[in-house]
Amino acid sequence: MPDIIKSNGKVYVEAAQGQYMPVGSGAMEQLGISEDDARDVGRFTGFNQVPFTNANFQAALNGFGGNQNQNTTTNKISMPSTGDPNLDEMQNKLADTYQKLLDRGLQIDPNVEITPEKAAEFLSQAEKEVEPYYSSQFKLAKENLLYQLGYSEDSLLRKEQEFEKNYSNSLRSLSNTMAERGMAYSGERGRQEQDLAQNAQTSLDEARRQLSYQAGLQTREFARQYGETGLKELGTANIQETPQVLAGMKQFQRTGRELPLYELPSEVYEGLIGEKQREQKASELALSEGYKQNYKTAEYEKKYRTLTL
Repeated sequence: MPDIIKSNGKVYVEAAQGQYMPVGSGAMEQLGISEDDARDVGRFTGFNQVPFTNANFQAALNGFGGNQNQNTTTNKISMPSTGDPNLDEMQNKLADTYQKLLDRGLQIDPNVEITPEKAAEFLSQAEKEVEPYYSSQFKLAKENLLYQLGYSEDSLLRKEQEFEKNYSNSLRSLSNTMAERGMAYSGERGRQEQDLAQNAQTSLDEARRQLSYQAGLQTREFARQYGETGLKELGTANIQETPQVLAGMKQFQRTGRELPLYELPSEVYEGLIGEKQREQKASELALSEGYKQNYKTAEYEKKYRTLTL
């Protein structure tokens, strides 16, 4: 039986000749001793006290019939890189904390069990923490895209109105020129009016194609970032059907119908997961893992306190 003493409410056990370390209920259980075995030395503190460490505790075990095969070697904890600097920093801090506990004499199973329910709780908490940031970023990206598309569409429609005025002036000038030449109703005038209308129609169609192309590029980039879900929340963008230019008519013909501003192949974007969505999920999993590690660390400390308090 080792020499066991009690002073200032704490129990100490002899770890080596004349050296005593503080122990708690967990350590006393492993040593096979009880508080009743301790001799009360009151508030005497003159004995040679040593900290509770792996080595001291192992010496007590070896010297007084405890577990002779307990491993006293503590390997330095090394955490693999996750590829995320922030998560790596979190892991390293947690590893350092646990390493300090081991160095101070922690003798527990580091594989703290985390139940599926607890894991789900950590993931839910992580999602609540991460979601507001990505939600706000999505709203900003959506508003920015809609603003750009709306501005581009409005600019095009204004240009078309201005183009219509210029076309009307050109047609009037052509009519006056033909009349002055005595060709007010000639076939030549008809051909020139037809050419003028075709050129105007080509310009209108090309401007529409350019707008549709640019809008398609911007929307495809948005889809790459936010996936099919983002596209659905974005909705569709429509524009009035391209005006038709008829030879000899000063005003463009408009049907009033609205057509899609751009078109995306549904088979390509169906089920698409965007980069921001993957990034959000990775952030949630990383934070959830951090909560798990914090939980484990707290459990380690609880068990350690049962040995030393």
